[in-house]
Amino acid sequence: MHQGMWSRLTVFRVTSSTPSNDTPGGGVLNTEDVLYEGVRAALQDAQGTQALFEQGLETVKMVDCLVEPGTLDIRERDEVMDTVPGNVYYNQRLRVVQVMAGITAPGHPHAHLELKLRRIVRSRSQQ
Repeated sequence: MHQGMWSRLTVFRVTSSTPSNDTPGGGVLNTEDVLYEGVRAALQDAQGTQALFEQGLETVKMVDCLVEPGTLDIRERDEVMDTVPGNVYYNQRLRVVQVMAGITAPGHPHAHLELKLRRIVRSRSQQ
């Protein structure tokens, strides 16, 4: 395990309902399943890109994240939450916007995934 993997994440898979099981008013119903708990991770604020600034999205909070092991099935649109009290992102939900394999083979003891995360701000409790 890398020394810098001081966070522990819970990873959620969020799925949307199909037309046959939407709400009675026809709205989409999102469900989430816990995929993994206690995933070793390191999180760090990401620098904004010039493209984000030009689009006026400078308020979007992006986070770089490394997770171990590299064999986890984490996908774009999954969500993560840091579960270590005292960490900067403790108890906050972050959405995965990009997943990249590390430079080591997935079965290697130091294999990891590199994630680009975006902080989620919910405007209401029910989506």
